[in-house]
Amino acid sequence: MDRKQEQNLRMVFVLLVSAVLCGLATFVAIVLVMDRTSTAALSPTSSPFMIIVADTPIALYPDPNKIVVMASEADNLTVPESEATASDIPGNPTDGQPTLTPTPLPPTPIPLPSQVIFIGYVVQPADSLFRITQIQNTSIALMALYGISSDNMIVGNTLSLPVANPAFCPGLLPYVVRDHETVSTIASRFGTTAEAIGAVNNLDANYSIKTTQVICIP
Repeated sequence: MDRKQEQNLRMVFVLLVSAVLCGLATFVAIVLVMDRTSTAALSPTSSPFMIIVADTPIALYPDPNKIVVMASEADNLTVPESEATASDIPGNPTDGQPTLTPTPLPPTPIPLPSQVIFIGYVVQPADSLFRITQIQNTSIALMALYGISSDNMIVGNTLSLPVANPAFCPGLLPYVVRDHETVSTIASRFGTTAEAIGAVNNLDANYSIKTTQVICIP
């Protein structure tokens, strides 16, 4: 064998050894890549990324089984019907959260008009307590109840005069009960019946009324 043939054999041998080594290196690289991929799939939290919320750094660990979207894009996200479940619907009773039932508010009672209102009345030269009861819907006992007496009968003096409130008897005549009056005497005075007055004012079976009370006359 001459020198040239020996050199050719050596080159072939070197090439074969290099090919074997490259094959081994390729095999080892493939094994390492597959092992790393498998580990990453089993440990989705191995590669966190950082965000800042209210100046506080927060580490997020992605899960390949979940989809993360921005809040502004949530309305455009379509979930396949096969993947949507009842627990994915906010507020669904099956999501483990209690369902809140609003408690209805009780109705607010409408306040009834007061029986008595007050008007400004200027005392005239011929006025007395009795005369005022003849021209105003009040009584001596009702005026006394609110501190008005004959001492206040000074000409030009302005009284805060209590009178029957017309709004207390819409469509009817309000009347201030005077001393010693009964439903029968009031009915005779206004040409009606005790039964009618009792029904309108929801009186008891005895037609009980009291002085200074305002009743409605049908």
